[in-house]
Order: sequence, then C-alpha cells, then structure tokens
Amino acid sequence: MELRGGVPADDDWVKFGDTYATFELPLPPTPDAIIAAIPRKGRKHALRQSLKAGLTFEAHDELDDFYAVLAESYRNLGTPIFHRRYFENLVAAFPGAFRPYVVRHAGTPVAASLAFAYRDHLHPFYAGGTAAARALNANDFLFYNLMCTALAQGLARFDFGRSKTGTGSFAYKKHWGFEPRFLVYGQKLVHGKSLPDLSPLNPRYRALIGAWKRLPLAVSRAVGPHLIRHLG
Repeated sequence: MELRGGVPADDDWVKFGDTYATFELPLPPTPDAIIAAIPRKGRKHALRQSLKAGLTFEAHDELDDFYAVLAESYRNLGTPIFHRRYFENLVAAFPGAFRPYVVRHAGTPVAASLAFAYRDHLHPFYAGGTAAARALNANDFLFYNLMCTALAQGLARFDFGRSKTGTGSFAYKKHWGFEPRFLVYGQKLVHGKSLPDLSPLNPRYRALIGAWKRLPLAVSRAVGPHLIRHLG
C-alpha cells in the first residue's frame, strides 16, 4: 500500500522523502521574461535554437496527432502506451480543462502534450516527442509555448509535474530553472517481507525495457494498452 502526501505515525509505514519531487513556478509576466528566467547554462540556448527551427505550435480539439506522438515517445523510452480511450475519457470527464497541443516541423507532428488547466495552474500532464524532436529542440519549443498559452489564458503558475531523482526528466526541469520540491510518500506491507521495487530504474527491468524500445511502433501501439493495465 502506498500513501502519497503525508504518512501516518504508525511504525509500520516506511517513509520516503527524497525519491520523487515536483516542479512548479509562478509564470513570468511576459514571453520574453520566460526566456530571460531560464538559466544561461540550462535550456536557454536550446530554446532559442528551437525558435529558429521552423516549428509551429497548435492547439487541437482532437487527439490523433497527440496520441501518435506520445505512442512513439513511450515506445522510444521502453514504456507501454495507454489505450487512446483513456485519453478520450480524460477529455470527456474534464471538459475544457484537458486540451491537446501539437508542435509540427514541415507539417509533421514532432512533439505534443495533453495539458491540464486547473485553478491558476497549467500542467503538461502528458507530453512527448518523436525521434526527430531532439535535434529540433521541439520539446523546449512545446513547453515555452505552453507557458505563453497559460499567460494568455490568465493563469499564474506552470506545473511541470513530478520526476524521480537521478532521471533525465528531473535534470531537464532543473535546467529550465525549476527547483524540486520533494514529496513525502509512505509505503506499508500488506503481504510479504520486503517492499517491491517497481521502478523502471530497477536492473531487473533493463532487458525488458531495451526489448520494448526495439519493437515496431505498430506492435507497441497494439500490445501496450493491454500490458499497461497490469503494471504498477
């Protein structure tokens, strides 16, 4: 059993406070101020390069391009993709709050996000990029334009979400100038004698992740939704 956001005083609970962190900041007042706030040794140069790469940013009302990009991104990371119906249900359950955004290069989708607006926050709840996105710095272009979109909508904060320490996403968010706020989790054994390690960083899963990365995209899209239902 895992409890996130506070742990009872019961001695049976194992407390973790340095594994996951969330990243959130007030939005600078203008698009230029967003760029100025990025550390010089962080993602500032990559973002400026992306602004010259011929990329376009679009808000969408349908999920086709977003899902195609996310499915490739997940496959490239060695992670099964959710069924498209899951994202459709999110949009239906929170009308007006979830919206897909797509970055294109020469008409081809290369990065995308399903972003969630809640109170005064905008959170790129799901985001990913294709293999072509890295050379174009398309993810930087995506997040910058999402911040600009939040400003235009009168929102006050950008929520980059949680990442695990020691991962690329953790370092990436710090390079944008976001500081981690560590989250307190608690775990309690119901059965068994030791806590399971379901993290993708577990060496036991390394071969499986490597094999998944080599799957044809059509296969990973077909099999992933059935497999992910059984993963923690």
